Amino acid sequence: MIKLILGAFLESHYYTRDMTPKTPLCTYDIAIIGGGINGAGVARECALRGISCVLLEKNDFGSGTSSKSSKLAHGGLRYLENGDFRLVFEACHERERLLKNSPHLVRSLPFIIPIYRTSRRPKWQIKIGLTAYDFLSGSRKIRPHRMLDKEEVIAAIPQINRDQLMGGALYYDAQMDDARLVIENILDAEKMGAHVYNYAGVTHVQARGSHIDYIEASDQFSGETFKIHADCYINTTGPWSDEWCLAHFTDHSPQLRLSKGVHIIVPFLGIKDALLLTSGDDGRVFFVIPWFGMSLIGTTDTDYSGSLDEVSVTEEDESYLLRAANRHLSGISLTSSDIIHRFAGLRPLIRENAKHASKVSREHTVTKKGNMLSLCGGKYTTFRKMSEDITRYACDIIQWKEPFTSLSKERPVWGGNIGDIDTYIKTHLSHAISTYGVSSSTVSHLINYYGSQYTNVLSLLSENPAFSELIANTSHLIAEFVYAKRFEKAKTLDDFLRRRTRIALSQTREALSLIASQLDQLTFA
Repeated sequence: MIKLILGAFLESHYYTRDMTPKTPLCTYDIAIIGGGINGAGVARECALRGISCVLLEKNDFGSGTSSKSSKLAHGGLRYLENGDFRLVFEACHERERLLKNSPHLVRSLPFIIPIYRTSRRPKWQIKIGLTAYDFLSGSRKIRPHRMLDKEEVIAAIPQINRDQLMGGALYYDAQMDDARLVIENILDAEKMGAHVYNYAGVTHVQARGSHIDYIEASDQFSGETFKIHADCYINTTGPWSDEWCLAHFTDHSPQLRLSKGVHIIVPFLGIKDALLLTSGDDGRVFFVIPWFGMSLIGTTDTDYSGSLDEVSVTEEDESYLLRAANRHLSGISLTSSDIIHRFAGLRPLIRENAKHASKVSREHTVTKKGNMLSLCGGKYTTFRKMSEDITRYACDIIQWKEPFTSLSKERPVWGGNIGDIDTYIKTHLSHAISTYGVSSSTVSHLINYYGSQYTNVLSLLSENPAFSELIANTSHLIAEFVYAKRFEKAKTLDDFLRRRTRIALSQTREALSLIASQLDQLTFA
């Protein structure tokens, strides 16, 4: 129970303003509301500096937008058309840091752009764009781009539609496990002293004008409530930012324009490189990406005004993506029956008067209201920089005396201190096999998920013979489920299947039902 966990703080900290009689409060320098990638990043930035902080998330960490992205750590090639050169420069540099500091979760990935006679962007324009992309990446580019002739494109993608195909271009970005990146930033923040809680939503804000005195939160499972006072409150609720502020401040002016992004996952199409393609419907860019033995197709980019907690994939969304993919692939006719999994998320874009949501800038802003800061906009790849920026503003509010320097640029995330992952696997393989009696494929799998923390999972095998068994239809050990519950704050089966692992993204409903039955039967201390 959260009250028991926070007992040490409740014993001696009292805050009496506007409260009679005295009520015990937890006191912190900073309270962070919202546990997606930005909230996780802010908690990590605070903890790195020794700033006392608490992070509250009403559902599971990363369960909103942060686990429903295109799974790319990229500079944003298409943003060059909008003139967002600074954003692309920043994103390319942050991409390089993600590759270095999270090598088990972020990998380089080649992208091919097929060029047709009818393409909206001719070959010369793509060449200029990729040259600028390389230039903005500087020494941090993964590899220089290269223009391809028609035969090279066909050799790389035999499935490509060849009608009026002229050639193509090859460039490099990166792919990531977005959900686990949230979790590992959370764990790193906690390791350094941050207090982080999922399923603990804010239920009340006690404020005088624009100044927040304290907030109340509730444990979703126990129903218990508790109070927190902080010198500064940081709103990192993403798409919920306006909704949250309007619920507690009547004079709040909406800051966001919400855009829905839909993705579908289908069986592997046999295309090992990622494809950057253009929809025939509206000329929007979308991707076909290899995704751990499957293919991920997305995304849409449409304005959204419905329920923030019930974002769904419509038949129209599916048809758009299927039609767009089929237009570019010869001999492949995808239908809705081919879809293994589908998911939708909301982008919290800064409100502006662009004609289409895809033209809205992905820049971020920090707004201040009394002793509360809100982080709005931005893109996943630049979360570290955004978190650093808002923490700098927060340090002014709490009158932090230490000079503010960047502490996270070179710091690996939890499990990320492994250097080159292939070398790390080779170095640790034989020892892990002999010590724990597992297969080489299991060791490789665990390192790819947990990085240097993989032995924490293997150490559980001695507790119970059942822990060494595989979860049905997967390469995951039952020990991983135990580890997620004990050490990664997974509180529901969905937390484990969707965000501590990728199991839910690769299984049919029938298979997931079997897995749920298997895990429900586990009994352990």
